[in-house]
Amino acid sequence: MPTATRFAHSLLGGALLLAAPGWAQAPTLVSTSPVRSVTTVGRLSSLSATFSQAVTGAAGLRLSSSTRGYLAATPSGNGTTTLSLQPTQAFAAGEQLMLTIPATVQSTSGTALSSGQVMSFQVAGGPASYVFSGGSAHNGTGPITPGIPPILGDVNNDGWLDMVVTDGGANFGLLYLGNGQGLFATTGQQLVPGTSPQGAALADFNNDGRLDLATASADDAYGVTLSLGVGNGTFTAPAVVAAGRKARHPRAADVNGDGNQDLLYLQQAAAGTTLDAVIVLLGDGLGGFAAPLPLAAPPDTRTFYVQDLNNDGKLDLLTYSFYTSTSIYTFLGTGQGTFGPRVTAAGVDNSYPLSQFGLGDMDGDGIIDLVMPNFPWNHGTNPTVRGYVKVYPGTGQGTFGTGITAGGTLPVSGYQYVSNIVLADINGDGRLDMIEGTGGASSSSFVMLQINEGQNAYSAARPQSMWYNLFAAGDVNNDGTIDFVMTGDYFRRSEVSLRLNSPLATAPTITNVSPTSGAPGTLVTLTGTNFTGATAVLVGGVSVPYTITPGGTITFAVPAGVPHGLISVITPTGTATSGRFALVLAGRGAAAALAATVFPNPATGQAQVQLPTGTGAVQAELYSPLGQLVRRVRLMPAAGQAPLDLTGLAPALYTLKLRTATHSSTLRLAVE
Repeated sequence: MPTATRFAHSLLGGALLLAAPGWAQAPTLVSTSPVRSVTTVGRLSSLSATFSQAVTGAAGLRLSSSTRGYLAATPSGNGTTTLSLQPTQAFAAGEQLMLTIPATVQSTSGTALSSGQVMSFQVAGGPASYVFSGGSAHNGTGPITPGIPPILGDVNNDGWLDMVVTDGGANFGLLYLGNGQGLFATTGQQLVPGTSPQGAALADFNNDGRLDLATASADDAYGVTLSLGVGNGTFTAPAVVAAGRKARHPRAADVNGDGNQDLLYLQQAAAGTTLDAVIVLLGDGLGGFAAPLPLAAPPDTRTFYVQDLNNDGKLDLLTYSFYTSTSIYTFLGTGQGTFGPRVTAAGVDNSYPLSQFGLGDMDGDGIIDLVMPNFPWNHGTNPTVRGYVKVYPGTGQGTFGTGITAGGTLPVSGYQYVSNIVLADINGDGRLDMIEGTGGASSSSFVMLQINEGQNAYSAARPQSMWYNLFAAGDVNNDGTIDFVMTGDYFRRSEVSLRLNSPLATAPTITNVSPTSGAPGTLVTLTGTNFTGATAVLVGGVSVPYTITPGGTITFAVPAGVPHGLISVITPTGTATSGRFALVLAGRGAAAALAATVFPNPATGQAQVQLPTGTGAVQAELYSPLGQLVRRVRLMPAAGQAPLDLTGLAPALYTLKLRTATHSSTLRLAVE
């Protein structure tokens, strides 16, 4: 059954139930665009949700990114059956997205959804040859914490991916800032101190558009701490949000569907035992958390993941334990921050201890599948045995079907096993491929690639590098292709290395930008190759109108409100990215007054900015009572009016600054 049809069918099954006489029927979610779990979201896509009846509450829809946090977007559709979000900035290749449709969405008669809904999507990677090269190694001061992969995220809000690793030798995190063109800083900045760090999570816990840092420690005095992001690559001092025993593997997810990021982590349930618990901390959207909700986990749980396994819009848990012969368990979510009873994932073979495995839609049916290494634990009786990977198709009920061997055994002599897996579309065909870390004979580790060829077929594993085995994937050099960073194995425990993907030979290139800075209205000319068929030009991630000249150059006028940042040209064959364009606001103090008002005032959730008819793009900035920039969005007025999203802002009196290319205005706005 096609993905879209299957998705709509599962939702409509509930939508057709008739309400009892005398009761208003609650609206139900019929479909979303794109469909849930899809891996082919376009970089300029909008997102929409269609309901069984006309609804309101578009301003409550929340879009977040695994690498950028809360994403500003313009909501629309109130009073119709479809609510939409148009993001202010383009998505990044390979970016993981989460859309929350909270229970505040209601029918025009005032009947709310029965519960919030959470959907995940992935932005498509660009076409690539998947030949990886380059990337120098970065050394910490001590061994990287075993079993903890690196993390990619834009912590200084410059539009470029940065990298965080946990340094077990020095007992703190290390931040390596990226330059957006394939390089990280040679020396890592020290982050949160602690004792024996056991993982970190980057997420926007206070909805200010800046990534915050949650860290877990094996030291009971630290437990789990939270440091709020300042937005310039630094964080506030860590605050203990949950003291506890041997905390590890923090994860961020919206498990109660209210639009705020919650925090989950593993903890030893009782001293001196193998018992474990998953702790759930429900976020309030301001950086605070409710009292811990413990969930008993199987003994010796090594890691866990949060995904919607049964397509009901409620996030579920999947845990991995190496204590028993059957190691995978699922806990279906209630949508309220709690989970149902443990269910054994029958038929999933046990394997060598691992830290990363894959969850994603491998076959394009809109259902999450499980990708697991397979390796006989008793390999000592057969030292030449080699491991392989199995893909277990999801049933859509929270369980998995019979495993499919992916590409045969590993192509390495002697015994060899896959210990870790990351899923990413490394060739840009819209299907998730596998990046694998292995270990085995002579204590050697390899990086392997396996390509998803579609129809449940996978290529043989292809060795790439030695001595690395934990990964994070993303577009590090902004060329639209998926790269990966990796941490070393036992022999290179203090090393982190980067591998850059190679675009197609027909991908565009930018050879010159003139000028490299200018005020709004400045005409910019791009010279390069393979611009024919260009589908978008981005400045600082914002799409701008452009013209391709007969000579093959691209010209565009710098609009008001675009941020500083890289210039990118997107074509069907790839993406070209230049250096940073600097926006100069010439004559800033002399700008004419902009006739603008904001209402309601005070406001909750959303305000409307009233502007003169015909006003074009407007840059809006909100400043806290302390003068801190807390939100910057680009408004596109329609008939002289534009919505301003206030979701997640703490009650206070804010300063609202509005600017076009020639006019500006400063207003006061009370948020309740």
